[in-house]
Amino acid sequence: MKVLWIKDSKAGHLSKALGLLMAMGGRLDLEVIEYVLDWRWPVLRQPLSWLGNAGLALDAKWFLKGMPALDGIELVVSAGGATQWLNAAVSRRCGVGNVFLGSPRNLDPRGFSLIASHDAPQDGGRFFRFDLIPSAVTRKLASAAAVDAGFEVRKDIGLLIGGDGEGIRWRAEDYLSMGRKLISLAQESGTGAWIATSRRTPAAAEAGLQAMLDEAGLPGGACWAHRKSAAAPPLLSMMGACGHLFVTADSMSMTHEAVAAGAKVHSLLPDASMNPRLMGNIRFLEEKGWVLPLAADGSWRIDQAPKAGWSVVPEEPCRSLADAVLRALNPN
Repeated sequence: MKVLWIKDSKAGHLSKALGLLMAMGGRLDLEVIEYVLDWRWPVLRQPLSWLGNAGLALDAKWFLKGMPALDGIELVVSAGGATQWLNAAVSRRCGVGNVFLGSPRNLDPRGFSLIASHDAPQDGGRFFRFDLIPSAVTRKLASAAAVDAGFEVRKDIGLLIGGDGEGIRWRAEDYLSMGRKLISLAQESGTGAWIATSRRTPAAAEAGLQAMLDEAGLPGGACWAHRKSAAAPPLLSMMGACGHLFVTADSMSMTHEAVAAGAKVHSLLPDASMNPRLMGNIRFLEEKGWVLPLAADGSWRIDQAPKAGWSVVPEEPCRSLADAVLRALNPN
């Protein structure tokens, strides 16, 4: 199957589409053509979406540079609002199926073969509601990455730190407090300690965490977003090395990737109330036995579990989505 993958610049969106393509690749022989969005006039993106179905009849080559040849394309896949119009327009022009990971927003859902998200309005028809956000992370891949890097699988304790987002605001001292709690817990447990930051983590907070981790001298390591090092281990190997991951709740994709890696995930919540959508997602993951909500400024322990106990995440988290795509393309 020849697939056109429309890509934007956001790592989270790319990981979603890649996770789906990897799962489909286990079932079909795929030839993937990648196209990175390159607008001639970026200001036109929103008006094209506002035009709805009428805008889908316009030739995409008028608005985008470097469009690949579409001969033989059988499926269009993309994630993220920036890719939405082009996804539907190519599908209509070529008369092929298409999958969009995200919300349809201004476009008619009938412009897509399948729309997938974790908060889809329904599960069935043109919509698919997944339990875990698609990504290129699986238990098997995380374990293999840890072994390849020379680490023991799921022995250590890690901290994944994001930053302000999803209605959450962290104070400068919160970041350092979380770092101290991680190090103290690792020392008490006799394990290694890992820290990974994101592009949303303030650079000053990252510097403080790095100094703190270096001073502690524990086995483990770090994946710094602002102070990247060629010698740093891949994030996937860190997730495979950690049996417990403490993850700030400001990033749903980061939380879901930690779950998909097979770790026991502790979702760190601030004192302030959070938006209902985020809290609903955390409660859903808790009910599944994949996440334990925890006050960031409270007591951190690794002998706690969700009410129904910890559950093992599926080995192929994207399999059900891949199956739904195949059903949408071949309803008979």
